[in-house]
Amino acid sequence: MNLSRKRLHQPSKLAPVRAAILAAIVLAVAAIFAAAARADRPYAPSRDYHLQNVRVSLRFDLDQRKVIGEVTHTLSTLRDGLTHLDFDCADLTVSSARVNAKDTTFELRDDKLRVNLAQPAKAGEKFEVNLRYEGKPTTGLYFILPDKDDPGRPKEIWTQGEAEDTHHYIPIYDYPNDRTTSEMILTVPGDWLTVSNGKLLSVQDAAGGMKTWTWRQSLPASTYLISFVAGEYKEKKDTWRNIPVTYYVPRGLEDTIDSTFSHTKQMLDFFSERFGVAYPWEQYAQTAVDEFVAAGMENVSATTLSARDMVHADLAAERAEAADSLISHELTHQWFGDLVTCKDWTNTWLNEGFATFGANLWEEHQYGADASGYRYWREQNNWMPSKELFPIPIVTRDINDSVEYAGNVYDKGGWVLHMLREQLGDEAFFRALKHYLEANRLQNVVTADLVKAIEESTGTNVDPFFDQWIYGAGAPRFAVKFTYEAAGKKVSLNVKQTQKVEGHVGLFRVPVDVAITTARGEKVFPVEVSKAEETIAFAVDGPPLMVLFDKGDKILKSLDFQKSPEEWIRQLQTAQEVPDRADAAFALGNIKDNDAVTAALGEAARSDRFWGVRNEALRALGRVNSPNARKQVLAALSNEQPWVRQVAVEQMGNFTRQGLRHNGAPRKGAFHFIAGRYSPPGFAPRHGHGRRQRSCSIAARMVGARKAIVLAQCRDQRFGPR
Repeated sequence: MNLSRKRLHQPSKLAPVRAAILAAIVLAVAAIFAAAARADRPYAPSRDYHLQNVRVSLRFDLDQRKVIGEVTHTLSTLRDGLTHLDFDCADLTVSSARVNAKDTTFELRDDKLRVNLAQPAKAGEKFEVNLRYEGKPTTGLYFILPDKDDPGRPKEIWTQGEAEDTHHYIPIYDYPNDRTTSEMILTVPGDWLTVSNGKLLSVQDAAGGMKTWTWRQSLPASTYLISFVAGEYKEKKDTWRNIPVTYYVPRGLEDTIDSTFSHTKQMLDFFSERFGVAYPWEQYAQTAVDEFVAAGMENVSATTLSARDMVHADLAAERAEAADSLISHELTHQWFGDLVTCKDWTNTWLNEGFATFGANLWEEHQYGADASGYRYWREQNNWMPSKELFPIPIVTRDINDSVEYAGNVYDKGGWVLHMLREQLGDEAFFRALKHYLEANRLQNVVTADLVKAIEESTGTNVDPFFDQWIYGAGAPRFAVKFTYEAAGKKVSLNVKQTQKVEGHVGLFRVPVDVAITTARGEKVFPVEVSKAEETIAFAVDGPPLMVLFDKGDKILKSLDFQKSPEEWIRQLQTAQEVPDRADAAFALGNIKDNDAVTAALGEAARSDRFWGVRNEALRALGRVNSPNARKQVLAALSNEQPWVRQVAVEQMGNFTRQGLRHNGAPRKGAFHFIAGRYSPPGFAPRHGHGRRQRSCSIAARMVGARKAIVLAQCRDQRFGPR
């Protein structure tokens, strides 16, 4: 899932660019479960039966926002002596229950529906339980309908099952530690479209101008992955290896389809090859819905996405990677989360950590190692300062909802897989992932199953790694300084781990690449760091020009490296890896009243070969906040990449308190100048068609005006700033 609702422990300050997507992703899960009446359960409940198939038939009363349903559960009992069958059930009134075609008694109490059996069951005995019901769900199923404020909005109904909300519209076993096939039968107005899991079997006319759609999910999945969407949508059809690939958006958003979903088929190719397991389902549908409670949700074979994250064609050129982060995250889930699913919410990182890693993997493939390295650098700098996340292990049962520590199961989980890949090497790592998927196909798993698959496929004992990074908490906080002994041609590196060792946080044993550059070039020294303090000596051929600790940022950590301004400038100008140059830019932003620093940051802001370093140099100049820094940022407004210009504009807001003028114009003049100059090429707002007026946003930020006021006359409801 990509988050956007629910109580989350997140760092207070998010890095930009991906933060826009991941903040949406991360704020979303907060909302999803906030409305739930009960806490998500950290332990999987014991089961009395195994669901084999769930057949659901639904119709709707739009005026009352009511669902009218019938469900038939086919199941087999798991032990002798059962006298009743319990189903999760909330917000629903059950009118009848039948077991094997015979009426039976039932009772509903504390969100549990108890259906009584005629006689004690035997283990393995098969039952069909039919339930008729209706209700007005408060969560799990949502009606998005026209109202007096928006009478023309498309009519939509959609569901969101994760974590434990499917039982708000279907009486069902609602926990991930069972899997079932399913059928979804939806009777809706004749001009609506529907999307559900698996294969569309039929669309038939029904009374009153309605149509009945029948969908069949033929491979078993956990019940939180059951879903449907119905409403006034527009559709685009495609195929991939004879599998239907479809895109749906609410009426009026048709021109977002190509700019949002254009890489879907390439991603299907890439992940199928990289994971060593072909895409496993009968279709892949992606549906954008209005007012979704998350950025995205990986319902089996049928991902649901937020319409607010669709990329408008007119604005696509202003997004560095369009919606690829969201699209690739949810697609990765079709393997990690759907094909193989966590047994309980304690192990939800096996879903979300892998999806985060998958999005990074796609970014590396499509946009290059610099882009991926920059993403990891930003995620690291988001996560490390968090006092809430740092002392909590990724796997913990001390939770009340599945993403209570979202930054751990998402960002840290993805980072851990990144480090595991580095330590095992690509060949062994991806062989292990293939074995994990194949050995646990259509099963529910815990972390031990991943450990077992890695050891079986590579022969490597990864227990120490998992004890440290998954079952332990925190990450190393390094304080580093170096000295050079000219007589012995020796660099001595003093390394301290400064994290507080308590609770689940210990000292870390990690491999680190130390890179030392002299006049004759760079030499990399692989070392292992494991103590509270240690000094490591390196023989070199001359005075060090640059020393890097953990070259390329391969270890999740914070680093306080004592260097002079000149050394940081050299690192910014000459380091090969993006994270090392970004580190230098950040460090230089803390140095005031130094013209050489400001000039170096300005040069990087204009001409570093990767846009992310340009952005970090701009942010550093914003923190320097001097007249000279203002000039350097203003010069970067001509950058050819819109996402760099945007950061430049944001930083100009740091200087407006000092009375920014542009070409002699006062603030009002600067506002209009910038709004005109930095509008997207050929941009012509069409009122009523959801065009964000970026020029107004840029001008507001640049001249320091209150954005909410300035944009009041620029924005519209669907595509306004958020």
